[in-house]
Amino acid sequence: MIPGSDIDGKNTLVLILTQHLRRTFACLQALTLDLLTDVPKHTLRNAQHARAAAYALLAGMILLATQGLAGSALSISLAGGAVGPEKFAAAEIRRAAALTAAWADASKTFPLITRFFWGDIDIKWFPEACRRKGGFYTVRNFIEGGTMPGAGVLNIMEWRSGLLAKQKLSGVTPLEIAATRALQAVPKLRRAAVTPAASASEYGATLGDIEAMSHLGLYYAAKIRGACALALFDRTSDAEQQTAAVRHLEEALAHWQNYAGTYTRQYVQPVLYNRAGVVDIPRQTGEVAADVQMARDWKPGTINETSIKRSGTEAGFKR
Repeated sequence: MIPGSDIDGKNTLVLILTQHLRRTFACLQALTLDLLTDVPKHTLRNAQHARAAAYALLAGMILLATQGLAGSALSISLAGGAVGPEKFAAAEIRRAAALTAAWADASKTFPLITRFFWGDIDIKWFPEACRRKGGFYTVRNFIEGGTMPGAGVLNIMEWRSGLLAKQKLSGVTPLEIAATRALQAVPKLRRAAVTPAASASEYGATLGDIEAMSHLGLYYAAKIRGACALALFDRTSDAEQQTAAVRHLEEALAHWQNYAGTYTRQYVQPVLYNRAGVVDIPRQTGEVAADVQMARDWKPGTINETSIKRSGTEAGFKR
């Protein structure tokens, strides 16, 4: 399920397959009526529709058996047609597979970034807005931040130390997180024709969620790269690293602007959350832009590793 979506995956899949089944029966009934009333000019057309609908139903059943994901069925068109049934079914399966992959990648955005930048409760980490209740997490916070305990991910300070010491790095590096496929691109999904209107609305909202999460993933990937480059500049005084940091953070700003635009097409902003405080993704663009200026103004030696304090993990409740 895409974060922020109310879609119940299993129920959605059952609903769509049921619609295909009903359409198949309707086409077969029309075909039977044509034969009984001897209306030959309609017989071929309804036979083609019946076959197309049956193959669409088959495509959905195949996806149910092989993928097990509700999102797979969302892109199956409910419109039949005179297209050859085999081609029709194959096209629907390809379209559904593309949506499945995009949905799966988008759903990995929060798990990936949370392994890299750890906050175990929402007061400390609200990934939808790169913030905590106390405010926005800057690029410096990313440089100094900790990773999820037990995840095998190196934080930027550990990565920098090992890299500059030319040691073999043990664990997933920040740049490897940033290079994960799920954080690389906004999928190009073709909108299918979906009926009834309620299903079409749900389908459109799902595509919007996928697009928003993809833009957010791109933002985090660029911010991680910028933080890594800035951390190297902090230690080495290499001006090329500072230039790279500024470039990555400018890219992050562009991705954030795309994210804010996509997000607000279907969600209200600002919102007051009980544990995360007021969240205003479009307004926060100013804070995202401030990361770029921070990189431009950065002086080598700014970070004192001995003074870094991380949030850690909350202790469980005592009985």
